Amino acid sequence: MNNPKLRAGLFFLRRIVWLILTFLVMTTIIFALMQTWASAPARMPISEQPIWRQYIQYLGGMLRGDFGPSMRAGQPVIEMIGRSLPSTLRLLGLAALAGMALSALIVLAGVLALGLRDRAPVPGAILQRLGQVGVALGMAAPAFVLGLYLLYLFALKLEWLPVGGWVELGAERGFSLRHALLPTLTLAILPAGLAARSVLGEIVHYRAGGGNRGLLAPHAVLSFFQHGLTQTIGMLGGTLLVEMVFSLPGVGRLLAQSIMTRDYFVVRGLANLFLLLALLLRAAADLAQGIDGFILPSLQAAAPEAKAPATAQVLRRVWIGICLLLVVVPFAQGISGFITGGDEIARLNAADRNLPPGSESTDGDVYAWGTDSLGRDIRARARYALGVNLGSSLLTALVALLLALPGGLLAGYLAQRGAVWADLVGDVVMFPVEALTALPGLILLAFILAVTGPGMGSLLIWLTLAFLLPRSMRMVRDWWMMAAPEKSLWLRLAGISLGVLVFGVGAAVVTQPVMGFLGLGIQPPQPDVGAILGEGMRFMRMSPQAVLRPARALLFAALGWFLLADALLSEFGLHTRKAWLELNR
Repeated sequence: MNNPKLRAGLFFLRRIVWLILTFLVMTTIIFALMQTWASAPARMPISEQPIWRQYIQYLGGMLRGDFGPSMRAGQPVIEMIGRSLPSTLRLLGLAALAGMALSALIVLAGVLALGLRDRAPVPGAILQRLGQVGVALGMAAPAFVLGLYLLYLFALKLEWLPVGGWVELGAERGFSLRHALLPTLTLAILPAGLAARSVLGEIVHYRAGGGNRGLLAPHAVLSFFQHGLTQTIGMLGGTLLVEMVFSLPGVGRLLAQSIMTRDYFVVRGLANLFLLLALLLRAAADLAQGIDGFILPSLQAAAPEAKAPATAQVLRRVWIGICLLLVVVPFAQGISGFITGGDEIARLNAADRNLPPGSESTDGDVYAWGTDSLGRDIRARARYALGVNLGSSLLTALVALLLALPGGLLAGYLAQRGAVWADLVGDVVMFPVEALTALPGLILLAFILAVTGPGMGSLLIWLTLAFLLPRSMRMVRDWWMMAAPEKSLWLRLAGISLGVLVFGVGAAVVTQPVMGFLGLGIQPPQPDVGAILGEGMRFMRMSPQAVLRPARALLFAALGWFLLADALLSEFGLHTRKAWLELNR
């Protein structure tokens, strides 16, 4: 179809239908999960009405803003949300503005670096690698880990900024910029880097193809706006963690508290609220995408990339080797800690509580990382937990890849056809994936685990099906469309499979501790990295090593996977900008 107006109209019509269907499907899934797993007499009241009537009442109440009463507080859920929502909207607004400002600065620096690379290839290449490391470092650090580091450095050690809250102690209401600075930066830094990377990737892509350079600026602005909105969707999930770390009275903290107390009506109401906010942001991003793709005159696509010089190819392979080393060393250490640390992780010694790193125990042993509030060896527990995390992450990412390949390849093939019927069939194939990714991944996974129950088995099943599978399928589709057609079929397939697998492992390594931090991951007595950090946060002023050492180990365990994925995708000629966006949603 060559009529741009008709294609634009069909695009907007498809997106409107998608928004409506997604809202209905996701609210139905939320209702079904509550009815299936949470409706036990000891957990949630059971209605004697038929299931279809309960569903109609559920939809009607939701449209009226009636989410029922809290099972714990006895108050209407909508009133509890109304008291907490302004704080979250304030945090989101500040973080979005800060993120856009940071993104603009990064894009400007990136454009200057592109010009430098044209004139001086070696410094330009160094800047490019530093940018890759910076983004991968941000991906490897969950929001609560970054928040804990900033909290320790600026609030506890330097004492430049307050520990948490919106106002000074003793004030009932108000707003203080000093209090807002740390949570705003925590929530904004990673999305800003991802959005800037995506915009720069598109600028490089079209800049290589020549064409009308005068059209590059409006396309870049719309792309910047679109990716900024996409990252704001990811920020919705980040509020769940940031508000806990900095004690902010928002809906993210309310959701975390409701999950811990199993207040299912509040959990369900907040899940629907986050879904509505995410869909509104998605609609605005789709509008920007439609204007960019169909209304503005098209930019000339980039020409096929010329073969890199032999020296550049050698350096690229050396970089892959370095990234592989960053993967293998933490993986070996984690597996070694899992094999050898079984006896040490459960040992309690009240006389050795909160010892600093390098201290000697009453039995003559040396605690390299110190001990926690119960006298347990922090290093042994963290290494054991990372071993479990890395092994299970590799398993879940592999299963997700095998499940995602058929549907993702089919959707990618249909998208390349360019026909209306192919677009419609592709929409049908990808609709379950699009629906599951409409809700921020952390919110969806936390809701499912809160309803079905925590534990290692439940975590791995839902991490695979609800988090990794839809993102892996989208990446397979997108990378198949962007793969260089001159490469052989098997080479393209191998590159896509390796890239998705390695990205999936990195995402799982980061996501499992997030669920553990919320109390939804691996349960005691078996240690979990997120649970270790959650316990250590309460004694951070007295014993900061209980947080900083395990957080650093988690950071390096995940960093190598994201760097390796980026390096592999560059080696196979795939553009990586969409991958970072998908994993953050």
